[in-house]
Amino acid sequence: MIVFEEVSFAYREGDPPAISHVSLRIADGERVALVGPNGSGKSTIAMLTNGVLVPTRGRVLVDGLDTADRGSIDEVRSRVGLVLQNPDDQIVGATVAEDVAFGPENLALPADEIQRRVVSAINAVGLSGLERREPHTLSEGQKQRLAIAGALAMEPRCLVMDEPTAMLDPAGRASVLTAIAALHGGGRSVVHITHDASEILLCDRAIGLRQGRVVYDGDVRALLQDEDAMRALDVQPSPVLEVARLLAQAGVRVPVDADASRLVDAVWA
Repeated sequence: MIVFEEVSFAYREGDPPAISHVSLRIADGERVALVGPNGSGKSTIAMLTNGVLVPTRGRVLVDGLDTADRGSIDEVRSRVGLVLQNPDDQIVGATVAEDVAFGPENLALPADEIQRRVVSAINAVGLSGLERREPHTLSEGQKQRLAIAGALAMEPRCLVMDEPTAMLDPAGRASVLTAIAALHGGGRSVVHITHDASEILLCDRAIGLRQGRVVYDGDVRALLQDEDAMRALDVQPSPVLEVARLLAQAGVRVPVDADASRLVDAVWA
C-alpha cells in the first residue's frame, strides 16, 4: 500500500508548492487513473511514490516504509516501479537484456536470479526474441514496453506510469495497454497518469488533481458522466464517449463504458 500523509512538495525553496496537503491511499491490487491538467502535480506525485523526490512536508509510506529514509530506499524502489513518459529518459543498457538487468544488478542479486528476472520481465511485455537488440533500434511502443520491463525486473508490487501511451501510434498504444492489463491481472497495483477517457475507463478509481491539490477521488464512470469535472481535469473524451453523449441527449440510454458495437446496438434497439 502507498500512503500520502498531508504531503507538500516544492522544487526549490521559496517556490510555490507543486503539490499541497495531498493525502491519499493506493491499495494493493488497485488500478488507479491519476488525472488533471498539465502542471497540476501528477508527475510530482509519481516521483514521490518511490523516493525519486521526497516530501517537503508530510510523509509518503510504501508498505510502512518512509521514502525519506535513505536506508530504506532500495526496498521502496523494489516495491514501487516508476515508468516515465519518455522511455529514452530511463533506458541505459546497450541491449534490451542489459537494460532490463540494470536494476537487479544494482541490488547485487546472484547472477542466476538476475537472469530469471530478465527473462520473466521481457516475456511479460512481449519482447521475447529482442534481447540482443540495441534499444535505439526499437519502435516507440517497444521502447515503452522495455521501460516497463526494466521496472518489472525489480519485481515491484506497484507500477506507477506517467502517460505511458502519450507518444505512441495506435498499434504501440494497444500493445502497451495490453501489457499493463496483463500486469494488473497478475495482481500488481497500477497507477496510470493519463488524459484519455478510454484509458481512465480501464481503471477502478480516478484521482483528480488541480493546482497541486486532490479535487476528485472516486468512481471513473461518475467522472466521465460529469462534463464540468472532465473539463476542469483536462480529460479528453474518446470518440465513442462523445457519440454516447450525443445519443443520451437524443434520449437513447447508453452506458458510459459502452464500446462501438454496443452503441450500434443501442441505436437499433
